[in-house]
Amino acid sequence: QFAFDTVAKYGSQAVFLSSGHYHHHIGANAWQSTGAGRRDPSRSGLAWVEMRSDNAKDEISREDPWGTVIRTVPGKA
Repeated sequence: QFAFDTVAKYGSQAVFLSSGHYHHHIGANAWQSTGAGRRDPSRSGLAWVEMRSDNAKDEISREDPWGTVIRTVPGKA
């Protein structure tokens, strides 16, 4: 839905994504979370992420293995 380009990838541990030839917009890694399980909601940490896309027709929510909700919503980015 987003058509990000992969700028750099470090095996299965990290990826850096961008659009428009920018160095990176999103970096994601599992460096400290491999095997960690779900985040305790009483502790600080990322609970959710929302991304807007002109290509999205409906709102979609997914949850990663650590309990972080990733929402895609229609609209201008």
